Amino acid sequence: MPQQLIFLVRKIDWFGAHSGYECLVNQVQRFFPASEIESVSPRNALLDRMRGKLVSTYHGLGKGPQGFIAAVHRFSRRLERNPKAIGHVLYGEDVLPYINLFSAAALERLVVTVHQPRSLWTAQMHAALSRVRHVLALYSRDLEYLGSTAKRPATLLLHGADLEFFKPNEERRASEPRLLYSGVHLRSPEMLHEVVGILRSRGRQFGLEFLVPKDHPTRTKLEQLFAGESVTWLCGLDDEHLLQLYQFSTLMLLPLTDSGANTAVVEALACGLPLVTTNVGGISDYGGGTVFPTVELMDSEGMADLVCAYLDNETLRSETSKRMRRFAVEHLDWAMSARQHLSFYDSLR
Repeated sequence: MPQQLIFLVRKIDWFGAHSGYECLVNQVQRFFPASEIESVSPRNALLDRMRGKLVSTYHGLGKGPQGFIAAVHRFSRRLERNPKAIGHVLYGEDVLPYINLFSAAALERLVVTVHQPRSLWTAQMHAALSRVRHVLALYSRDLEYLGSTAKRPATLLLHGADLEFFKPNEERRASEPRLLYSGVHLRSPEMLHEVVGILRSRGRQFGLEFLVPKDHPTRTKLEQLFAGESVTWLCGLDDEHLLQLYQFSTLMLLPLTDSGANTAVVEALACGLPLVTTNVGGISDYGGGTVFPTVELMDSEGMADLVCAYLDNETLRSETSKRMRRFAVEHLDWAMSARQHLSFYDSLR
């Protein structure tokens, strides 16, 4: 296994200690302590912002997140000075606009992980990908494109889950049905509203809990759409309360417009929370259509039918929950994922 690893880590603000792809770093340290591991993260200190501004000006990068640009610059320099090290950018899309900060030698040992569907990429990101040799993708749909654009075929490794933390607890299921909606990225508030409206027209009674950042534009749209509904609005939950939310909900209702790897999906799988979502992007890689049924994009009637099927059939909910947890154990355990990543790093030697 490689003895020197340098990670470029960008912490997602609303993720706790058990969520997100950045958990990979701790898992590698936990299971492979012999490896020398270093992490570089953006800082908001004045000196870092000044450094980012100088780097941006010198390289003609224009206006951008100066603290992050400074972190990319520090990361690239450390990789350059460590000829035996492998560098891994955990959120690869973020660094593609700044790929010119890496020397040719550093690019030979640089790994980027792709999370987002190709539909979100800019022309600049597409062009930058052609300079990247080692690409990890967290979903399979765009593998052919990634491999044909980058210097080598891309490798599929699924997003991991902290199965020791995220796990089912059947005793916490509510007696009254509770539908959980979570997140903002690539969601369809309009479809969500249509589905709830159809369910209400059929006389269905249930509670709604929306886990959405308070100041996000999607929150504003949802508040407008659901002005006549009784919704429990949630945000900023700590890890324990997030886990309880998954364990206490009846279903997760997640109409998506597209998807790469989705943290809410991964955590629902780990907790055995039956998931009602759309067949888009990387959902099939995470059990959509096999482990749990899905509906087609904007098929609001079909999604409402699936919700009713779950609400009316406790056996269906229980069996789906068990299949989801089993899939997570077999395919998403971070311990297994850490080994797969180390094996991939080894293949670069």
